[in-house]
Amino acid sequence: MMPRCVVDTHVHLDMIVRRLGWSTRDLTASVGQLVATEVPKVGKVGLKGCVHVACSRTGLRDVRAVLDAGTGRFRIKAAVGIHPCNHSEWSPSVADELNSLLKGDPRVVAWGECGLDYHHAKSEDERQAQRAVLSEQLRCAAGHPGKAIVIHARRSEADCLRLLQEHVPRTAKIHVHCFTGRAAEALAFVAAFPNAKVGFTGVVTFNNARDVRAAVAALPLDKILTETDGPFMAPAPYRGAVAHPGHAAVVAESIASLKQVPLADALAQLERNAEDIYGAF
Repeated sequence: MMPRCVVDTHVHLDMIVRRLGWSTRDLTASVGQLVATEVPKVGKVGLKGCVHVACSRTGLRDVRAVLDAGTGRFRIKAAVGIHPCNHSEWSPSVADELNSLLKGDPRVVAWGECGLDYHHAKSEDERQAQRAVLSEQLRCAAGHPGKAIVIHARRSEADCLRLLQEHVPRTAKIHVHCFTGRAAEALAFVAAFPNAKVGFTGVVTFNNARDVRAAVAALPLDKILTETDGPFMAPAPYRGAVAHPGHAAVVAESIASLKQVPLADALAQLERNAEDIYGAF
């Protein structure tokens, strides 16, 4: 019998290394150490691989060093884009760099994360700037039809969905990452885009995250992705720690419980879901 495995579909490995205070001089070695020493400490579920997300100029500079830490036993893929909170970094040269990465490295499997963050963007001027950059990124992403699009939608679900509908085909593969909205909003994404899936982090383990847990309960299991968004939002009982891909096992266990599905069945479906969006691990 194959070991039970999970995929972390959204993590920032370079940020984890920095949060842990490890050296970034040889980022490939440090990420390799993370995977070898920290990840196996969590749970009884193995980790098959992850999607590393580079969404700043610094992240783009380091993305290939992170990817080189992948092995035959632990696949690392990447998504590249500009985070809404980094919208001021967007430029034609950054667009060229992103297009080149998506065309030139098969390990780069998605554009993103990109999106809207109305939690941090308080003024309408800043929100409009985020919308303008997201629109440009979505137009670029639509030029890579085999690649997924990773959406950051924080207190901005309706506007994100509207801009997706304006700029990308209905058949696009979309990962609505770190979902923290209401169940109806999650269902709206998957209704509008048949190939969309919704990602949940360690927040799903928090007892006070009623809306997030309700969204998991409402969505079909084949529309759900496991992610950690490490180094952020480690799941209970690790709250306050640096989140890393090993915590994806805890997220998967919580999803299985909320869906009232045996863990082995949930893991098998969650792995298929990850491969639907990002290819085989």
